[in-house]
Amino acid sequence: TSHDVIAPPLNPLLSQIKPSKTVEVFSLVKQMEADGETVTSLCVGEPDFAPPQSVLDAATQAMQNGQTRYTAVTGMAELRAAIAKDLKERKGV
Repeated sequence: TSHDVIAPPLNPLLSQIKPSKTVEVFSLVKQMEADGETVTSLCVGEPDFAPPQSVLDAATQAMQNGQTRYTAVTGMAELRAAIAKDLKERKGV
């Protein structure tokens, strides 16, 4: 009909893109769980415990303060500095 939208052709290079191994492993784990298997997965950092209330409160406060965007790939400078300080104090690194 006259209302049909024809999508432009996709670049043929798209067919050469492979899924990341993390996505492959995560998908396999989810399928195994759906099949009733017990799986201990370490592939994408999904803890099997609830975070402490202080972490939940801090996350809630950050979101309420508008901190809802992705950080740079290297993370927040303030957090990196705090981690470095902690490692230096606790482990001498």
